[in-house]
Amino acid sequence: GSLPLSSRYEWLQAELDSFPSDVSFWRSRNNNARALTFLMLKEGDIGKAKVVYSIVAGGMRGFQIGDPRQSASPVQLRLFDANDREVWMILHPASNGDGFTQEQINAMVASMRPVA
Repeated sequence: GSLPLSSRYEWLQAELDSFPSDVSFWRSRNNNARALTFLMLKEGDIGKAKVVYSIVAGGMRGFQIGDPRQSASPVQLRLFDANDREVWMILHPASNGDGFTQEQINAMVASMRPVA
C-alpha cells in the first residue's frame, strides 16, 4: 500500500511480502517504484533461501529466512523487540554439514528477552 512504514520491522515485513506481481502497467509510478525497491532489497536479503517464516516468541518478533534442513545455506534470524531494536543472527552449518535443527532454533528464539 501507500501507507508510510513507521518501523524497521514493518519495512522488512513489507519487503519480504513483495512479489513481482506488485509491479504493473496499471499501477502508479510511485507504487511501481516502491514495489521495485522492495523486490531488489528482498533479493539481497533472502539470497538463495526458499522459505521465510514469521516468528513471534520470547518478547521478540521477526523472520527466519531459510530452512535448517537445507544444509547448503545458512539460516538468518532477523528479530525485533518492542522498541524496534534488531537482532540479526546468521546460523551457518558446520564444515561437516551438521547444522541447527528447527527445534534448536525455536528454543533459541523463545529464550531471547529484550534488554530493559
